[in-house]
Amino acid sequence: MPMFDFFSQLLEDVPQAAFFNAIRPFATSPGRRRSLSNLFEPMQNQFLGNLGQQVSQGAMPTLRWQDFLGEQNINKWLFEQPRFERGASTNFFNPRTRFLLGF
Repeated sequence: MPMFDFFSQLLEDVPQAAFFNAIRPFATSPGRRRSLSNLFEPMQNQFLGNLGQQVSQGAMPTLRWQDFLGEQNINKWLFEQPRFERGASTNFFNPRTRFLLGF
């Protein structure tokens, strides 16, 4: 078995490895890395749902995890999360008391 096939199969067998490799270009800060890591489970669930759909339609399940990740818009997934889950500041909704009292 060629070495490329081995590594390609490894990324299919260990879905976290392929996922964290796919989000690496988008993880520009610690908060964003944390938010992106929270996307693993919802994205994997979507992938498994797509596989299930292929099977229920009588087709052979041909979708691969790496291909699925390559087709996804990671930024879209990130910004569909609630503000607090993607690490956005809540100061807009919770201003400092000193500002409110005019000190």
